[in-house]
Amino acid sequence: MLQGHVENCTADLVAGWAMRSDGGADPVLVDIAIDGLFHARVPARFPRLEHPRARCGFVVPLPPHVRAGRRRGEISVTFAETGECLGNSPQLVQFARRAKRAICFLAAGRVVNHDDVIAYQRDPRDHIARYMNTGDAMVYDSSLKLLALAEMLPVNIWEWTDRDVDIWNSEYDYCFLRGSNYVHQGYDWRHFDKLLRKLKIPCIAFSVGAQAPMFHKLELRPEQIDIWKLFADRSATIGVRGAYSAEIFADIGIHNVEMIGCPSLFRANDPFLRLQPKPIDDVHKVLFSLRREISESYTNDVARYLSIQKRVILELAQRFDLTVSVHGEAAEKVFFYRDEELMPHHQQELIESGWFCDRNDPLIGVYRERLFYNETVAQFDEMVARQDLALGFRVHGNLPALARGVPAICVDYDSRSRELADHFDIPIIRLDELDAEPFDALYQPARFDRFNAAFTDNYRRMSAFLDRNGMSHNMLSV
Repeated sequence: MLQGHVENCTADLVAGWAMRSDGGADPVLVDIAIDGLFHARVPARFPRLEHPRARCGFVVPLPPHVRAGRRRGEISVTFAETGECLGNSPQLVQFARRAKRAICFLAAGRVVNHDDVIAYQRDPRDHIARYMNTGDAMVYDSSLKLLALAEMLPVNIWEWTDRDVDIWNSEYDYCFLRGSNYVHQGYDWRHFDKLLRKLKIPCIAFSVGAQAPMFHKLELRPEQIDIWKLFADRSATIGVRGAYSAEIFADIGIHNVEMIGCPSLFRANDPFLRLQPKPIDDVHKVLFSLRREISESYTNDVARYLSIQKRVILELAQRFDLTVSVHGEAAEKVFFYRDEELMPHHQQELIESGWFCDRNDPLIGVYRERLFYNETVAQFDEMVARQDLALGFRVHGNLPALARGVPAICVDYDSRSRELADHFDIPIIRLDELDAEPFDALYQPARFDRFNAAFTDNYRRMSAFLDRNGMSHNMLSV
């Protein structure tokens, strides 16, 4: 059986690999065609790092005369023996225009000033009534800040026409799926596969990840697996958050993945970022990122999770100038906006749920005085840059802090937090430690040394992923 994948397809060259699954020694021949016209037949015989025992790579330069008179062309790579296309083939390639026009799947917010994301909501009551995860907006904003785009078009993946697809195929360079927790048993893609099958431009999954309370095998449904195989076949690589997500993809037979973490860590675009954590006695302003609404897809013991989180907030509020960031929950937004009409109802609701003990709970004072909610991503940047330390249960409270040079500590309560902390060498504390250890023991400036040592290599890894997938970007060559 023949196997192969196109990893690079640009105006200058086509590269990838092809081999026989039985390990046969003879090199596989591949044919390259442009707009249906035969261009070259080459053997796949170059060595590759991913297959150290097999010489199975190929690189085919595209000379200027091939590109002459074409603004774009469809490049296909097929097995010479069978005529079947390799994975990620064919592709539409721009020959004459350098600036990229991209389509974003599952955008999260409105875009102004080219790459600044703001909420869909227009006023406080709209913010309270309409749920939006500010972490999704942070990932979206961070992605746009890294990418160099002439135009970005957000697309509703469930509402489109064949006419729309024809325009996208003819006018845009690639599509990307905004990073999030898409890889789990409950995600419903509906008929997204129909759109992916019609698109001829590259479709790139940009920093996607698996979600579970702990690292374990996920049993994805066949229709979910089909979606990811379509992405794998329509891009050089899938960008995943870390090792756990890569393992989940390997379990379903997808191996062209790269572990890139999350673009939110690189949103300041500083390849030489270094944290300078203060001694504990000099730490005054602390950000705690709150996640009150939680399900068993995140933690196996919801009651204990909430109890520990509440206690930590109260302890930090007594010791530090504490800011508690909220990222989507309606009741917290009511308190942030000080909506006197709605607060009594939501306060009673939080008492009945057990989050507030009673009307005299000191946590109510924290809610009235210390909550922070951002309507724009820029507002979060401005707030977090003033902190000495960030801590909490929201990945996108911690990563943006780190991007601004503010030391941050993750809490290990689900696979996503652990995966990103492992990938980026971010200090992380277990729920048991948070419950039992004094804060002075948990905050150790030396724990950030590994993050500093690894940061530039992690930056390079993200940049290389964008290069490999033809996503023009603003990241620096270091």
